[in-house]
Parts: sequence; C-alpha cells; structure tokens
Amino acid sequence: MWPVATYPDRVSTVARASEPWNGPLRGRIDKRHAIMTAARTVFLRDGYAGATIESVAAEAGVSKQTIYNHLRDKEMLFVAVVEDTLQQSSSAALAVVAAFPERPAEFERELVGVGWQMIKSFMDEDAIAIRRLLHAEERRHPSLLTVWRAWGPIRFVEALSDRFARLARSGYLELDDPDRAARQFFSLVTFDPFLQSSLGSTPVTDAELEKTIHAAIEMFLRRYAPR
Repeated sequence: MWPVATYPDRVSTVARASEPWNGPLRGRIDKRHAIMTAARTVFLRDGYAGATIESVAAEAGVSKQTIYNHLRDKEMLFVAVVEDTLQQSSSAALAVVAAFPERPAEFERELVGVGWQMIKSFMDEDAIAIRRLLHAEERRHPSLLTVWRAWGPIRFVEALSDRFARLARSGYLELDDPDRAARQFFSLVTFDPFLQSSLGSTPVTDAELEKTIHAAIEMFLRRYAPR
C-alpha cells in the first residue's frame, strides 16, 4: 500500500479528462487503442529492431493499412507508444503535484506524498521496460531519447518548479532557482530507488522505499526550508 497523499476532486477531474470521447469517432478511437496496446506488447517483447508493422497488425487484429493510416511508420508508432506509456505511468504523480496546496497544513507529509507517487511512476514496469528499450536504441534513433526526456523527467521538473516557486512565495521554501530545486528533488527521490532495484530489474520493498523517500525529503528540506 503506497502511503500517498491524495486530492480526490483534482485527481478525478484529471482522470475524467483523459477518458476517450464516446462520440462519432468511437470506432476510430477503439482501433487506435487496440493498435497502441498491441504495439506496446510487440515492442517490449521483440525490441524495436525486431518489431514489425505486420506483427503489430496481427496482435491488434487490424490491417497494416489501418496502422499506416493512424501512424505513418514504425518510428512514429514507437514514439506514440513511448508517449502513451509515460503519460499513463506519470498521470497520477503529476495530478498530485498539480493539486499540491499553496499553504499546506503538513508540508513535509505533503512532500512525502508527492515523492511516493513519483517513485511509483518511475518504477512502473512498463515505464522501466520502455526506458531500457530507448537506451538500447538511442545510438540509432537519438530522437527517441528526447521524447522520453520530454514526456518523463522534464514534465515532472516543470510541474515541480512551478509548485516550488509558489511555495517559496508563500514562505514554505527559501530558494532563488525553482528549476534547480525541482531537478534536485526529482534526483533525490528517484535515483536511489533506481540503483536499489539494479536499474529496475529487481523489486524493492515498500520499507526500503519508505526509508529512501524520507531521507530524500529530509535532505531537500535541510537545503531549502526557511532558516
């Protein structure tokens, strides 16, 4: 059980906004969803080099032409899978950051809640598998790593930077560079669990993660808590 601080009204709004629209394009949306699900399965199973449009089409139960109509080639399909996977794994954490109160009653507890959601997102099995695949392909397709950075760490850092700037104005933090503070928070929270898990290949217990997140928050506040 993840001890996460939640904000039902804000989170449910985000969740509703991400649901597919049940209008005239429902059939097209359903096909795209089937293609994306199949493509994720095939890419994670066969790797980028081994995956083919034919194998994705067979997995999705659609024609090759249908895939070309939605996403024009294998690279575009892979980029879409990366974006979709990272969106799914990070949406809850980003929602918690967005809902973080400007005047929190229990500041440290709220930060711990953000940290837990970030770790949960970063250690998501599909997200880890996608990262491995991206690193394996980065020399041949360097643009794919840019996609991961844009949809993964950069989104977290941008959201955290905005929240930390607001908290600094409210007197909860003392900092002059919200972007640097956000990058440091992200690194403190995610890097140690990634190493503990042998780069995502072995599970880490909640007890170990709890120690890590509390140590990360303690170090962050030692640097940025008002003196």
